[in-house]
Amino acid sequence: MQIDALLEKKEAIQVQMLRAIVLAGGQISFTALREVTKLSKTAFEQYVKELAEFGQQTKEYHLRYLDTTIALDFSETVNLEMVIINLVEKSSYFQILQFALNHPTFTTTQLMANLGMSESTTFRKLKELNQILKEFQIQIKNGELQGEELQIRYVYYQLFSLMMPYCTLPLVTLPDYATFIKGLSQSLTCRFTKIQQEKISLWWYITQKRWLAKKIEHQRLKTIFASFYKDEWYLKIDHFISLYLSRMAVENDRYEGIMFYIFLISFEVLSEEDFYQYDLSRSKRLPTARLDLYLRETILIDYRPKRFSIALEKRLGYQLAQVNHEVYFFMGKIELYTRENLLTIQRRLLGHRKSQLLQKMMTIVFEQLEATQHPNNSLQDFLLVNYASILAMIEFSSVRPIRVGLDFEQLPAYRFLFFQLVQIELKPLLGVEVERYSTKREFDIVISPRPRPSYLVQEPKHWYAVSEFDSTYDVKKISQLIETIRLERS
Repeated sequence: MQIDALLEKKEAIQVQMLRAIVLAGGQISFTALREVTKLSKTAFEQYVKELAEFGQQTKEYHLRYLDTTIALDFSETVNLEMVIINLVEKSSYFQILQFALNHPTFTTTQLMANLGMSESTTFRKLKELNQILKEFQIQIKNGELQGEELQIRYVYYQLFSLMMPYCTLPLVTLPDYATFIKGLSQSLTCRFTKIQQEKISLWWYITQKRWLAKKIEHQRLKTIFASFYKDEWYLKIDHFISLYLSRMAVENDRYEGIMFYIFLISFEVLSEEDFYQYDLSRSKRLPTARLDLYLRETILIDYRPKRFSIALEKRLGYQLAQVNHEVYFFMGKIELYTRENLLTIQRRLLGHRKSQLLQKMMTIVFEQLEATQHPNNSLQDFLLVNYASILAMIEFSSVRPIRVGLDFEQLPAYRFLFFQLVQIELKPLLGVEVERYSTKREFDIVISPRPRPSYLVQEPKHWYAVSEFDSTYDVKKISQLIETIRLERS
């Protein structure tokens, strides 16, 4: 589910237009923008007008009209994600979700008063929201949240995690859980960074809110957790949670320990080193451990004869486990960025051969998780993005940098400016090293205003004769050449 789904229709179209302009490089023709929205000419013109007015009112962005195109400029401290989150925070769907968390049981009258809506509008909004939440297998019905408790907490954790970094005002006020976190750290003999502590605080905040719920469901959790009851780290966490709840005079529900254990191993809450210790102790018969092993071996075999460093193997195991735990235990995914755009970028970086490896990984995961699959589960669809990110991490960790030599010594005094300009253009490219050309050093590409000297027969392999002083054409051609070398090496 794209987070835009929580917006009203008007705001969703406005965000669609802003995103289209951003993806087009900040400027797009009116014709192309209208094709994206599929609006009639009259409706499109009205939306553009209101979009420009909204930017002026909020001072978040400015729209400029340039003949047949429209250009977008964000304020220095604002980006598209901040605009989206601010709109989501004000939407009626989000207001209902927040109300349902703060009031585990409520009446329609109470909800109407909170939203300031009529009964018919409130019921319509609830129906629409339930349709949005369908992929998570939860709903709001009879004045309460219904569905698997783990799923309910997961939805709120995802939503707040995405929104909180972009909110100008606190979305929720998290109590001080320092004592809880300190006790957890001592119990597991591990350390938590500030970001990891914030994650724990958010999950525990949602957990405490849900203690007041009357009807709790754990049917699916019973099935998928059956293999984990003897896990060493689960037993530690269950003991710690039981003691903590008894001191708070809260009824000890065995599922609290289970849900907290799942949270801890699924969202990068443990550090890479602490997770490595967990991995050493867990049974290799666990379904997630088997999946981690199959995928890791598949990747290592594909990269032969290249060998990974110990640090890279640890990182690979860690990232695979986080992704696999989430897809095994949960359903649904709230996405902030456009998945199709992410995949396009990732596939371009990975090339054809690694894209085939990606498909092989997807086949393995669906074979292993066949029993837990659910239709319309966007979390499983999102796997492609996650696995592609892991392969990209390997690519940029293991591929040696592309060395570019600049041969401008024959030029007059302005060669110094030329050298700096080319460096500025090429240095942002990932995995590219730029320096002055020397025959005593090896380079993958040499950029020069002159043709390749006759005495240089083999090295360097690529000699690019630059055409014009800092031309867009040359920068584009050199970037393509760099990309070609990168794909050849992969």
